[in-house]
Amino acid sequence: MAQIPLILGTALGILWMESRLAWVRALSAVVVAYGAGLVLAHIPGAVPDAGVSAGIAQGAVLAAIPLMLFSADLGGWLKLARPTAIATGVAFFSVCVAAIAAGAYFLPRFGSPVGPELAGMFTGSFTGSAPNLAAVGAALGAAPETLLAAQTADLMVCGIFCLLFLSPALRWVAGFLPPFRPSGEPGKGEAGAETVGDTALRPPWSFPPAQLLRAAGLSLGVAAAAGAAALAAPPSQQMLVALLGVSTLASCLSLSRRVRALPATYELGQAIFLVFCVAVGSQANFARLAASGLMPAAYAGAQLLIALALHLLLCRLLRIDRDTAIISITAAVYSPAFVGPVASTLGNRRIVVSGVTAGLVGLAVGTGLGLAVAAVAASWLSGRLS
Repeated sequence: MAQIPLILGTALGILWMESRLAWVRALSAVVVAYGAGLVLAHIPGAVPDAGVSAGIAQGAVLAAIPLMLFSADLGGWLKLARPTAIATGVAFFSVCVAAIAAGAYFLPRFGSPVGPELAGMFTGSFTGSAPNLAAVGAALGAAPETLLAAQTADLMVCGIFCLLFLSPALRWVAGFLPPFRPSGEPGKGEAGAETVGDTALRPPWSFPPAQLLRAAGLSLGVAAAAGAAALAAPPSQQMLVALLGVSTLASCLSLSRRVRALPATYELGQAIFLVFCVAVGSQANFARLAASGLMPAAYAGAQLLIALALHLLLCRLLRIDRDTAIISITAAVYSPAFVGPVASTLGNRRIVVSGVTAGLVGLAVGTGLGLAVAAVAASWLSGRLS
């Protein structure tokens, strides 16, 4: 299909532009890729098939995550696990509270059962990404038009907030938090962190072909093994099982010094992630958003804004460092796929493994959290309207 080479070619073109144009590097290739996807979604007479784009996005995630994890230091993750676990719990709590706080205004306007369904679906998405939104909707028996409205609003709102999460502006927004201290060593601060630096911007084609083939072959092997295991799971859980599989296998392989020393893995993973961004952007459609009304998007935006503010405030009270606070809320809202690019924006590769782990925890518990919030919202709305 022409759609597949179009998305791949767009991502490759952006990667080429990043190596040559300062404004692309300043804005972030990820932001440009997502914007390019939005443009593709609105080409008159040639709107991309959402199913094809979703398949490309899922394949890109399964290929990119192992590549970004191969160079990870699992021992370093163990040292960072406790603050990341706390920050992830804070992120989940903030999203759940924000659903009810924003719902105080929005839920009565939607009524029952649509209001609680939206509350649950958005909570599932913001704690475990889009697969949980669909799972919550299916579990609640949401009407097709309600599910479509929620999915469209989620894509558009997350796309808008993506500009904040993937830009240096988030470092300023969270500037009141303590600096990142690797291994908890006092006084070391960000200067002691292993950073991505200029290496993250190095284009894959600058590496010898043999190195790229080794990296790609190992990643595809991991993805194929995880995909085969996922086929044994129920259809609604296959993507979760596949993500857990690639992350587990890649993390185990990263225990080998030879694997960690492989060149080009992180860079190739970042390049493949641009394919994911273009594919996700191409699924968004402003016409569908207008057809479903702006109120669901307004509710989702209010919930996400309140959750982000509450999360950063609680992290300040708990003395969670800036990078850990940002990567935990990123993993919850955007899934493990966005962890690598945000870590690059922060200039801190050490947080990739802990961030991906936090995202996988969200994928595992997001559906349950969404259903719990939907139940609370239904009870609150029933009491409010009675």
